[in-house]
Amino acid sequence: IYGRGDLLDKSFALYQARMTIGDPNSSLSGQIGRVFTSELAGMGATDGLMTKWNPRSTFGVGFIMGVQPDPVSLAFNPKIRKGGVFGHLRANYKQTIFSGRAALVGQYASGETDREFAVFHASVGNRRIWDLRTNATIDYYRNSFISSRNKVSLTNSEIGRASCRERV
Repeated sequence: IYGRGDLLDKSFALYQARMTIGDPNSSLSGQIGRVFTSELAGMGATDGLMTKWNPRSTFGVGFIMGVQPDPVSLAFNPKIRKGGVFGHLRANYKQTIFSGRAALVGQYASGETDREFAVFHASVGNRRIWDLRTNATIDYYRNSFISSRNKVSLTNSEIGRASCRERV
């Protein structure tokens, strides 16, 4: 349980409270409570259930479902439901490591679409000399009432890190 309290006004904000079922490094694990996952960057906190299945260290899949906490007070708020599926893949070839993650996410408020998006991460690198990482978030809009929106819009893309290191 993680949170912050103020003794003067007797308030408490819950940031995270979860129970882990199984070992997160094993082939099957789950979490229930307020959960976060790096695979679903951009989704934020979820009050619900997350399950991961990693049959091998080179690939895995999972899902998350629940509701979004209130953005100001962080209290439980059942008004926005959300869920997502995610997966990762990792391959080694000699000294080079290739890895990627992908996720599809939906958030729904009062039965209407609040946000639907996909997140992609990719990296390739040599263990000792260089690496390159990039990611992208693509939003899907069911309608285009706002003039700048298309049906699919790339909302974020970047090269996270490109580095060259000397051999030691």
